[in-house]
Amino acid sequence: MNRDEMVRIDEAITDAIGAGDLGALDALMSSELAADFKKGIGEIREAFPDYACTSAERVVEGDRLAVRFDYQGTHRGEWLGVPATGQRVTFRGMSLDRFANGVMVESDVVMDWLDVLEQLGGYPNTAR
Repeated sequence: MNRDEMVRIDEAITDAIGAGDLGALDALMSSELAADFKKGIGEIREAFPDYACTSAERVVEGDRLAVRFDYQGTHRGEWLGVPATGQRVTFRGMSLDRFANGVMVESDVVMDWLDVLEQLGGYPNTAR
C-alpha cells in the first residue's frame, strides 16, 4: 500500500469514529481489529456521545502509519468512575498502525487517561 492509501483509510476511520458509524470500521480494518475498536470506541462514545477528532498529524514509513491525535467529547455519562459532568474534554494520544491488503491490521494506541481524569476533576493534579 502506498502512503496516500494508508492516510485515506486512517482518515475514513477517524471520520467513522466521529460520526459514530462504527459499522464502517468493518471495511477499513481486519475483522479482529474492527471488533476491538468497536468495543472500545463504543464504550467511550457511551460516556462522550460527541467524541470526535479535532486534529491529527500523520507520518508514514513503509507499511506503518504513526498518528498523533486529539479527540474531544462532552462528558455525558459515567467514565472511569467519574459521574457525568457535562464538561468538554480533550483526549490526547498516539497510535502506530500497520496496513496490509487494503486495510489496517494492527493498531497500538496510547492515550493520556490521567489527563482526561484530571480534566473531569476525578483525579487531582498534584504537580500544579
